[in-house]
Amino acid sequence: MAARRRVERSISTTLAAASAAFVAVLAYYEVLSYWFTGTDTIPLIETSRVSTLGGVVEIFAGPLMEGSHFTDRALFYRPVASLSYAVDYWLWGLDPFGYHLTDLLAHATAAALVVWLVYEILGDRLTAALAGWIFALHPLSVEVVPTPARRHDVLATVFALGALCLFVRALKTTIGTDTDADEGKQTGASGEATQGSATSRRRWLLLAGSLLSYLLAVGSKEIGILVPALVGTWFLVSVYGRRLPLRRALRGGVALLGPYAVATAAYLGLRLVVLGGLGGYDRPAGSTSGEPIAVTVSRYVLSLVYPVDFVGALSGLELQLIPNGLYVVLAGTSVLVVHDFSRTRENRSVLADPRGRLFALAGVWFAVPVWLFVRTGRYTLRSGYVSIVPVAAVLAVLVVTAARNARARRRDANDDGGDHERAHVDDRTGEPRPKSRSKPGSGSNSGVRSGSNPGPGPGPRSGLRSRSGPGLATLAVVCVLVASLVAGSALVNPYGEWKRAGEVSEDTLEAISEGVAGTPANATVDVAPIPHPRSARRMSSFPHAQSVTFVWGNTIESWLRLRGQAGERDVYMNDTVVLSEMPETTTATTERRDGRVNLTIHYDRRSEPSSEDDGEATNGTVGPDASATSSVATARVGVEDPRAAKRVTTVARARAGTPLEPLGR
Repeated sequence: MAARRRVERSISTTLAAASAAFVAVLAYYEVLSYWFTGTDTIPLIETSRVSTLGGVVEIFAGPLMEGSHFTDRALFYRPVASLSYAVDYWLWGLDPFGYHLTDLLAHATAAALVVWLVYEILGDRLTAALAGWIFALHPLSVEVVPTPARRHDVLATVFALGALCLFVRALKTTIGTDTDADEGKQTGASGEATQGSATSRRRWLLLAGSLLSYLLAVGSKEIGILVPALVGTWFLVSVYGRRLPLRRALRGGVALLGPYAVATAAYLGLRLVVLGGLGGYDRPAGSTSGEPIAVTVSRYVLSLVYPVDFVGALSGLELQLIPNGLYVVLAGTSVLVVHDFSRTRENRSVLADPRGRLFALAGVWFAVPVWLFVRTGRYTLRSGYVSIVPVAAVLAVLVVTAARNARARRRDANDDGGDHERAHVDDRTGEPRPKSRSKPGSGSNSGVRSGSNPGPGPGPRSGLRSRSGPGLATLAVVCVLVASLVAGSALVNPYGEWKRAGEVSEDTLEAISEGVAGTPANATVDVAPIPHPRSARRMSSFPHAQSVTFVWGNTIESWLRLRGQAGERDVYMNDTVVLSEMPETTTATTERRDGRVNLTIHYDRRSEPSSEDDGEATNGTVGPDASATSSVATARVGVEDPRAAKRVTTVARARAGTPLEPLGR
């Protein structure tokens, strides 16, 4: 019977995790039709290609994007992420579908692991499923999932979640094993000793899996260094909440946390050897961007709790949310916390409750990255992806707990008006639990179960007071926050600027590739203009993805190398253009001047030929009246003498839709 219940629980938990993964896929499946998005995607693919086992070793022995100009300004060690691009290139070549498929599956896996983690801590499938759904739909993931260049954050989150889930399970096994072993010694039962040995092996297997997942996390991105802080926090709150003896706690701490310290030291040592230091961006140690701390923290907090400004959009007001929004969030949170604790009558430790331990873990998870961002002076939206986990977990707990408390209080109020039949709330799940009534005149406390904390006095009202904690006020506030996150998610909004950015980037690179084909192999090529990132907002409607990028100088160089066109050419990017609408035709003209090749890109809404020169079609050729027809660009750079153009190429928006052929597979 017990085995059957375990199987049923496993099936139910698996279904809850699968539902979160399904929501993630449902929100982002359209990315499978996008071209390569993000400035660094193509450079990451180009520098991560391997053809032999030695190439795999080189990935682990070199910095990120080794061989490109990126290492001139930044040194990072992310071999696991680089290896994922190598596998994708081996499988898909330059077909963007496969790269987006990997990113989509990674995001879905992260959502499923959020469900698993919350369930391991609370044992409540509804709360766990809700946390997974919030994570899958959080608007901040719009800045990460649609572009393969930001896969590092998703992979680091996946492996960090895996490491923490396995550690939570290993800690449960450790505490249970010690108890069982002590009982086995007292009873002398040989079966208990055998079971304890098997459980010990299982514990160390779980711990080994957690350590491996931790190393994969830091190998994906440096934010994975969070894992030791998280497992240490969980160990401390678990030990304190269960009131374990000090000697036993110290012995368990050394045994369970020691391997993470060794793994961290090994990782830092390898990083020092490979990078010649800790790495990072090329800036003096301890320097910052000069941005006030309040601004950095505000950007971080608002991107997680209020990433889409619906109030400003609906009211038409330009609200100064940074850093003022941070103060509003802190004030509102403080009021709710004081309100909820003022309703709490019980004096026991908060950490004795699984929800309290989850809140402590989430607090550390949320706070530690703040120190990293303030320390480096950099907070980018993609870096907040890993912190969606604690936000989703806390919001889910508050919604479910407040809703159950409100329902229980209503039942208590109804029962108090009748026959005083009462229900207590289960400490683990929050579900109301019916209690047997004592007969009038008996010596027991009316309505209080054996072993519970009866409170100051008997009677129905003490049962009502036991429904302390989050109530209707908290439920209303948190539901508004969750509703705003869902309303700003990719499930509700298309966020088509990522797709349009991919199309513009594809057309631009194809035009450059065609234009470079007729130049000497050792030429110096000046390219201008290419789309400015502000173009994404001009070509989209509210809400916007805030960090959409197009091609850049390193993108062009890597693309030419992937196409076998690099030679000894030096390619320079000289100017940008802000596009106000989606171009239908992208053309490129080339001319030689002073020993250099000037390659000019034109973005035009015209799709039909406008003139002919020496019998060749010259769609989009820059002529005396070209400015009148180039309505797409709000700012552009052309050539001084259009008649000196030697080669004209065109990339039309209408294409057959066939993927690029894999190169050098």
